[in-house]
Amino acid sequence: MGAAGTNLIRYSRFAHRKPIIDIVFSPNGKALVSTAEDRTVKIWETRTFTQQRVLETQPDWASALAVAPDNATLLVGRLDGSLKTYPIQTTGEAGSDKAVPLPEEPVAEPHPPTARADVVQVEEVEPNDQIGSAMPLQTPGAVSGVLWPASGASPDRDLYRFVSKAGTTWIMETNAARSKSPADTRIEVLYSDGKPVPRLLLRAVRDSYITFRPIDSTQTQVRLKNWEEMRLNQFLYMRGELGKFLRLPQGPDSGMLFYSVNGKRKCYFDTSATVHAKDELVYIVEPYLPTARLTDNGLPVFPVYYANDDDGDRKHGSDSRLMFTAPTDGSYLVRVTDIRGFGGSTYKYSLMIRDPKPDFNVSIGGKGAKVGVGSGVRLTFTLDRIDAFDGEVR
Repeated sequence: MGAAGTNLIRYSRFAHRKPIIDIVFSPNGKALVSTAEDRTVKIWETRTFTQQRVLETQPDWASALAVAPDNATLLVGRLDGSLKTYPIQTTGEAGSDKAVPLPEEPVAEPHPPTARADVVQVEEVEPNDQIGSAMPLQTPGAVSGVLWPASGASPDRDLYRFVSKAGTTWIMETNAARSKSPADTRIEVLYSDGKPVPRLLLRAVRDSYITFRPIDSTQTQVRLKNWEEMRLNQFLYMRGELGKFLRLPQGPDSGMLFYSVNGKRKCYFDTSATVHAKDELVYIVEPYLPTARLTDNGLPVFPVYYANDDDGDRKHGSDSRLMFTAPTDGSYLVRVTDIRGFGGSTYKYSLMIRDPKPDFNVSIGGKGAKVGVGSGVRLTFTLDRIDAFDGEVR
């Protein structure tokens, strides 16, 4: 134990819906058992304190817990005088909470040279609003289109069909606002039957809410309730947007600082930045594979799909950019819409589907400055990672 106030919280988990009565560790320290007034008994592993099992509902409060010296048997004593033993399993079910392998975002790998081809530019062919009439698109390729609904029709939705092999990664991006078009595009990847393709699950492990004042889509700081229980490099889920903490508050007039790009907070897993109100609920989350079977911890699980409104890397303004990795061999759809439902003859855009080209650029600030004798000047080096390049730079 350290001095008061020096022991930081390493893990925080929702355990029971009513007050806890007792907790006990196994002799080898690999399991933790908890019981509460809701008559539940739960077994946790102690590496990440993930829930492993929930025992049957007890007939009365389990007022006493003990783990046998063999670390394999749990003894439960209840207020009604009854006793029961249960086996402890700290392995076997742990794999159900299989985390997404990090790096925090998928690393783009170039396609084999045999898969490369020149990008073919084509024009949109209407009608392509329905799954059955989706326009075929060669990949890599690009298409120029217009979000222009027919008279009296619902907002225009342009669908393009392409084929991909499992594990192949594609970069999908639109160019509208950068070409002075009024369109504010959104792109989504769908299965051939029109269902959205899941990317991952975000499991909430702590809830909080925004205090002091709201934030817009660019601010890099936010003030949160119970920020003392949060750590660096944790993900914060804010109504569809996913940010990541760079720095803790540095005083009473400071907030949690996000990672940012060009003075705007960076969004992860191709989520898009938006405004957030004061008192809005937010959550510390952990990413998992979309196929993971997650035990209930009393907090929500948020699905994330392959979709993007505004580029999360904050390089393309209101244009969309998405990194898609095909989960299976087959045919997929890309849907392009205007996020506001607007349209017209001037709402032009181009959509490109290309293979990634991981690279980087380095810029130097202050290199042209004149340095007087006996003085100095500050130089800044800015590294711009392209297409999820994650390699070491020397």
